[in-house]
Amino acid sequence: MGYRVECQGLLGTLITARSAGTAPNPAKSLLIAPMTESDTYWTFATAYQHGGGFMQALAQAGMRADPQNKSRILVAFPELIDIYGPTTKLHTQLRSGASN
Repeated sequence: MGYRVECQGLLGTLITARSAGTAPNPAKSLLIAPMTESDTYWTFATAYQHGGGFMQALAQAGMRADPQNKSRILVAFPELIDIYGPTTKLHTQLRSGASN
């Protein structure tokens, strides 16, 4: 089973689980809310600052990527948003300049 971006729009990006040759499984769908360019930058910056080696490498790639590839990284690794995204304490602290 793999994941496929079904649509992208104003409400976000819809990702669904699919097996080859089958219809999407709505029970295994994920809607990623849209983020501003600033939100995306600070998500990658937070992952770089607080993540382990792999997350730091993804964050570094995200900071260097064009907009389409930034989205591809965030879709492929939704935990970047879950752990380091705009709704997290780490993100808010780093963005506001607060020290740990």
